[in-house]
Amino acid sequence: MQQARGFTLIEVMVVVAIVAVLGAIAVFGYGIYTTRARAADIVESFEATRTGAVSVVVADTSGNCEDVLKRLDRKNLSQNYARLDYGFEAVAGGGYRPVLTVCAKADKQGPIGVEAARSAHDTLTKTGAIEKGALLGEAVVSFAVGLTPPTQPICRIPYGGSLTACGDPVAVPKPSTPATAQAPAQAAYPVPTPGVVAVPRCATVAAGPVDRKVMAFGPALTGNIMNNGDLNTGGDMREFTAEVAIVGGTQVAAAAGHGATILSYATKSQTNEFLIWNPTSLTIEFKNVDYDSHVNVNDGRNHRLTVTWQSASGDLILYDNGKEVWRATVNKGGVLGGNGKLVLGQDQDSYGGGFGTNDAYQGKIITASLASAAATGAQVGGGPIQTAFNAQNGLITNVVLDANGQPVDTTQRHTYAAGGSMTVSTEKVDTGLYVTADCK
Repeated sequence: MQQARGFTLIEVMVVVAIVAVLGAIAVFGYGIYTTRARAADIVESFEATRTGAVSVVVADTSGNCEDVLKRLDRKNLSQNYARLDYGFEAVAGGGYRPVLTVCAKADKQGPIGVEAARSAHDTLTKTGAIEKGALLGEAVVSFAVGLTPPTQPICRIPYGGSLTACGDPVAVPKPSTPATAQAPAQAAYPVPTPGVVAVPRCATVAAGPVDRKVMAFGPALTGNIMNNGDLNTGGDMREFTAEVAIVGGTQVAAAAGHGATILSYATKSQTNEFLIWNPTSLTIEFKNVDYDSHVNVNDGRNHRLTVTWQSASGDLILYDNGKEVWRATVNKGGVLGGNGKLVLGQDQDSYGGGFGTNDAYQGKIITASLASAAATGAQVGGGPIQTAFNAQNGLITNVVLDANGQPVDTTQRHTYAAGGSMTVSTEKVDTGLYVTADCK
């Protein structure tokens, strides 16, 4: 009789390996299926909320947004893998429209929730539902989708809610007198959670233009404004918004070096960390690399120049007076060095120094701001960034001249000093370029 024989070790290992591979494929396929199903649920919720919004909202340009919110059905907002809520977005020309905000965090909704929200964003983008402004990070996805046409204001009196798209509270500080003493270098700075959408601080602003004291950098080409010590940014930044508002007039032509540097930000390891220069063909320098936008702001007009950047996407975007005019993919996955030096009117060839007349700016600056969060297109279009961000949710500094013509930081976190030939001029400035702490 033939003797019975069992399986060899190699045969057992081969079978186990095959089963493991099949199991991995099954788990992977199930993950994709689950993500797509959850993303489809988010899209379905959007369609339902949009239908509901259209059915209950009428174009009442004198209405209260809070009354509109009460009329919107919340039954389609319940999701375990993404946080859905209603918000309001400023409409060009005045007023607000309702939006559906979507947020998923890895530490709350889990990695599948983040992927589902990302997939839903991709789907809604392809259908044209999403316009501009989103954060698509590794651990968080946050975006908003309009529920009514972008040109149709639904209400004029804004909703005073205090929750961001990701459900985190935003404190709105009371107006106060700028500090005269420098904040301690070790003071803690609250870095906002990535993907948090700032709640507008100024729902309405006073009519302009109004008289403002502005920084005038004259033909001597030595004027500058610079923060004392280091900016307290909370370390390196993975996203930021930089904004500077200028009064129209002839700017000095680029002669050598950088030429006509409006704003420069340097760190101790990189003097050309970030610059805005050459008004005739506005150029953004990021980590010692120049990106020419070919936008001419040497046209005698006022300009509010806003630059945003996000590490996750690498999107570097330039806005002029609230409208996107240029973008590029820059330093994807990298950082902007933190705790640096901000200088207006000069290029830094050394940290906080190395100024030269060939790199000087000749013109007038109203204000300059830096935030550790990337403003959305809607926020930039809604007004100066200090109307969307404050010291509690990302605004690092906002420098402007006070009533005495001295440079101050309205966040009260830093102090500034004027140098060289910088003088003070009084100009008519529209509130689209700058607003005070009490929104005037």
